[in-house]
Amino acid sequence: MTGPIFTGLLFSTVVILLSYYNPESCRVVIGMFFLISGAVFNFASIIVRPFFVYQHGMTAHFALYRDFTEKIIGMNPILFGIMLILFQLAVGLMILGKDRWVNRGLFIASLFMIMLIPLHQYRFSLALCVPSLIYLMGKNDGKSFFDMINEMKVKIKPGQNSL
Repeated sequence: MTGPIFTGLLFSTVVILLSYYNPESCRVVIGMFFLISGAVFNFASIIVRPFFVYQHGMTAHFALYRDFTEKIIGMNPILFGIMLILFQLAVGLMILGKDRWVNRGLFIASLFMIMLIPLHQYRFSLALCVPSLIYLMGKNDGKSFFDMINEMKVKIKPGQNSL
């Protein structure tokens, strides 16, 4: 139990510090977190344990979540797991996108993190970064992740020594 709490606190600390000192990098970290969480961890979980979403939901501390898991997710837990993966990929791409998509993605990510708190107590440590996500919504400069990469390419010309 202390492992997930420590990991959540570490993640939240990194996000809080990055959002203050380097908002663009923080947005990339959050977007990549959602992409990797969906494409790697949850995809691997579906392959190894196809009913992981159902099993996870049935251990929730909040009875409403257990009822939802039993009645809705229980009908087709693999489909729900795939929908979760697609959701996380969409949110990650929105956060790495540009203009209004970034703010929508950050808002949805904030709601998602808050909604996960009743599943298990350790989720609270991960959700401590939600105020930073809201703060990032005001720091959106309209550039996408790919725009940021192109700007970096222009700053460092081929053959130029970065030292």
